[in-house]
Amino acid sequence: MKQSVLSMTHQKVAEIDLRDDVFSMEPNHQCIYDAIKNSLANKRQGTHSVLTRAEVNGSTRKPWRQKGTGRARAGMTKSPLWEGGGVIFGPKPRDYGYRIPKKIKKKAYRSIFSQFLKDNKMQVVENFSVSSPKTKEMVNLLKGFVNSRKVLFITMKREDEQYGNLILSARNIPWLKVMNVDSIEIKDLFYSEEVLIERAAIEKINGGLLV
Repeated sequence: MKQSVLSMTHQKVAEIDLRDDVFSMEPNHQCIYDAIKNSLANKRQGTHSVLTRAEVNGSTRKPWRQKGTGRARAGMTKSPLWEGGGVIFGPKPRDYGYRIPKKIKKKAYRSIFSQFLKDNKMQVVENFSVSSPKTKEMVNLLKGFVNSRKVLFITMKREDEQYGNLILSARNIPWLKVMNVDSIEIKDLFYSEEVLIERAAIEKINGGLLV
């Protein structure tokens, strides 16, 4: 499959061949679900905690004698049956993270990219360069490329000033998220309405990053 490469002035400057097994596959919705669920689970802090009857501050003294009062039996005021007592089987700090096979993750990414390309919601551009770290300049550059209000811009990390200007210019745009091709978050990719990707980044994906 061929895909046009656009310049910063919105002109077609080249064409690249995209792998059919990455950009033209039938989307696997189960893999997408499993990968997003795994990503969200791995991000959970798991710091929730409640006090059990052993941890509640209070006395273990029996509040009244067992028989003869006419009241229900009671062993201590820290009982979960009492107001202010401990909690039975309440949540405690834990790790929610788990692992899924890499093949499922990669298949999920390929499924999403294929769907974007099928829907004409993905554009390839030459390497972006921003002369100065200004949000307004970045917005003006993107106007001719995207029409949505939820855009993911995938770049190739570079060690130059223009790449730094790009990151600084984009961080205050609420509808734009910039990600490096090596660390794309699948949740952000899935929930984006359009994808803008630099030529160097798509060439890395095309070279076998997701295979």
